[in-house]
Amino acid sequence: MLGRRAYPDLAALPETPEHVFVLLPTEAVETALEECAAAGVRVATVFAGGYAETGPEGAARQRRLVEIARPSGMRLVGPNCLGMINPHRKLALSAANVLELDRLIPGRITVISQSGSLTGTILSRGRDLEIGFAKLISVGNEADLTLGEIGLACVEDPATELFLLFLETLRERDRISAFARAAHAAGKPVVVYKLGRSEAGRTATLSHTGALVGPDEAVEAFFAAHGLLRVDLFETLLDIAPLVARRRPPATPLARRGAGVSVITTTGGGGAMVVDRLGSQGLRLVGPSDETVRRSRAKGISVQRSTMVDLTAAGIRHDIVHDAIDSVLANPEADAVVMVAGSTAQFYPHLAVDPIVDFAGSDKPLAAYIVPPAEDSRRLLIGAGIAAFRSPEAAADAIAALFHWRAPRAPRAPAAPADAAAAPAALSRIRDRADEMQALTVFAALGIEAAASIPSAAN
Repeated sequence: MLGRRAYPDLAALPETPEHVFVLLPTEAVETALEECAAAGVRVATVFAGGYAETGPEGAARQRRLVEIARPSGMRLVGPNCLGMINPHRKLALSAANVLELDRLIPGRITVISQSGSLTGTILSRGRDLEIGFAKLISVGNEADLTLGEIGLACVEDPATELFLLFLETLRERDRISAFARAAHAAGKPVVVYKLGRSEAGRTATLSHTGALVGPDEAVEAFFAAHGLLRVDLFETLLDIAPLVARRRPPATPLARRGAGVSVITTTGGGGAMVVDRLGSQGLRLVGPSDETVRRSRAKGISVQRSTMVDLTAAGIRHDIVHDAIDSVLANPEADAVVMVAGSTAQFYPHLAVDPIVDFAGSDKPLAAYIVPPAEDSRRLLIGAGIAAFRSPEAAADAIAALFHWRAPRAPRAPAAPADAAAAPAALSRIRDRADEMQALTVFAALGIEAAASIPSAAN
């Protein structure tokens, strides 16, 4: 087959494979897994659907897969998943159509997704921008191995320096918590895009992978408590990578400390779009400092006192853009900078894009928004390690995620087991019309964490 020797079954192989990708119809999967377990296979990935995502009967079929694997110690990925791709090893245990690409680019980003097709989408977009990946893993229904377990294993991978997660639900939250804390300790940021903000989205998620999705407020709180960066837009998930790579979150988010962001622009309209989106995110805009105004005037440029540094009328030159970025980065009031480039980026990148590259590796976060379709300029910036966005919404989304990023909260010590003895007494004091404070008393006695609260006057 394709010039490679093929074997009729596992028993005919000269040695036992470590990992088997089962690409068979649902009705044939159980027999295949039995053969894998008998042969001593360590991991099996199941492509087929028709399991928990289809209802109770499918859930029962899914449990049988685990029951087949468990006695031999074999672990399962999936079912209902597209498998994994490792560009560094030139290994693809996957049925993703994106493998029709001419080449896979090795990199430092590991993608773990509960949606198989979105894994391929991220890989395809990355290929267009010359972005490489360490691994891309589709986890599907997580019947056995969960996203948290796989992520935790990848934290130790020297090829991985950043994680991108596409989530539909949170299964086994304790394992995700352990993964998030380990990634933070290793200095490897975790960026998350999660479905289910709306009721319609939660319904769609249930029908796709059988994932039960809770209220989004609880999910948001979980992410914040564990140092995960959440983005609102799917396109931000990949584009934000250079902005957060090799950065660590502060104990107190920048947004909570009143941090500010400065916008420099060579196009008034383009800059105003970014300023508008940043403002709608509740972020503080920092206009030109006295030093920026002074240095601009020394070059014959009149910079107005506004919410952005507008170079539109300056007659764009490399030295003008370079000097503007340098002075704004030096402003102690600016905690991050967004450079907006107009048509110059498309036709004369040496004037407006090359100066941005001069500041690659800046201590302060520096990002760019390219207004026209100028993918060559975006590739140039991304290759230099500077996040470059193709929409003002994505640029603002990324900066907002960065400004709300915080280190994981220290885990609370569990309540002493003896406290549980107080629960029956507390429960007996609750009458037919129990109030919230009484309910919290029961939770506390059982060692269940709850939000800090004080009795109201009505209590």
